Amino acid sequence: TSLQDAGRFGYQRFGVSPAGAMDRLALAAANVLVGNGPEVGAIEFMAQGGSLVCAGAPVLVALAGGGATLAVHGKPTPAQTSLLLQDGEMLAVGPCRIGLFAYLAVSGGFTVAPQLGSLSLHRRSGLGGLEGRALAPGDRLPYTVGTALPMHLSDDLAADDGPIHVMLGPQDDYFPAEAIARFLGEGYRVSSRIARMGYQLEGPPLVAARGHNIVSDGIVSGHVQVPGN
Repeated sequence: TSLQDAGRFGYQRFGVSPAGAMDRLALAAANVLVGNGPEVGAIEFMAQGGSLVCAGAPVLVALAGGGATLAVHGKPTPAQTSLLLQDGEMLAVGPCRIGLFAYLAVSGGFTVAPQLGSLSLHRRSGLGGLEGRALAPGDRLPYTVGTALPMHLSDDLAADDGPIHVMLGPQDDYFPAEAIARFLGEGYRVSSRIARMGYQLEGPPLVAARGHNIVSDGIVSGHVQVPGN
């Protein structure tokens, strides 16, 4: 669980990852519900949820993404609906039921100092978040009280589980035709070995006829890598 916004841009030439929300649409939806711009930082929950207590002025909050549920003092709230959280009230975010990421936004945003223009946590570099780390029990997140009113989004944010378009990359000539056909025609599933950097897939092995040792390449979002194992 970490703080994430739209990301940290302009520093990749120095080896600094953009980081940022894994599900930009869900981040934007949570922010719209509380009157923020789509890029404002929010709490990102990965798979599992968590609980928070409002310890200050009443604040408008909203949850979006991952099919996660929201409850205040044990009372469920409608999906994709913002609500006014009062001082002392406990908010519980349930685990994601579809997808992996859910976002909790507050009206006005969290007043956490950005690093290199973003509050997004990037754990490997120790940038962003709260002192370069993920959220932990006992943390306090200051916020600015916004002026937005509660609202509801009717659009369904459910993940699309239809076909995925694949564009062959610059090393496609490393693989025989039958390996490419296997990748495009067989089933692969996301394993339990996942992180914000990438997901490991399980399925038929793909052997590169010219070997798996290549010159290091730049990586873009959605890149499929085929290591030797």
